[in-house]
Amino acid sequence: WGCETFVVPQIRDTDDMVRQVDEAMRAAGRGNPGDVVVIVAGMPAGIAGNTNTIRVHRLGEGRS
Repeated sequence: WGCETFVVPQIRDTDDMVRQVDEAMRAAGRGNPGDVVVIVAGMPAGIAGNTNTIRVHRLGEGRS
């Protein structure tokens, strides 16, 4: 409940992933600076069924 998927271009590392998710959410009008989001992903990227990363991030901040 309350989850939404955002597909972003291929990334190099988790910091790059957080930046892209932050930009995509704000550009889509789905969040405002200061909102807290949870990002779930698989690292290394591009391998199906490899979800092993969870980050809590405040939109508009450079790092989580």
